[in-house]
Amino acid sequence: MGQLQQRHASTAVVADEAVTKGTKAVWFQLGVVNEGAYERTRGVELSMVMTAAPVIQIPPLG
Repeated sequence: MGQLQQRHASTAVVADEAVTKGTKAVWFQLGVVNEGAYERTRGVELSMVMTAAPVIQIPPLG
């Protein structure tokens, strides 16, 4: 899984690189949203999470 903590401008490049390299999942941190990148990753069935934080999402699950 790739975890992205970058500015919005670089998200498309990172998502495209993840698709090219065969990464299984990409996680964009809180406030990081790029719908175009999301569509490209989902087009190749790569799992993607946007605008989320593990410290917030995971504790309620366990």
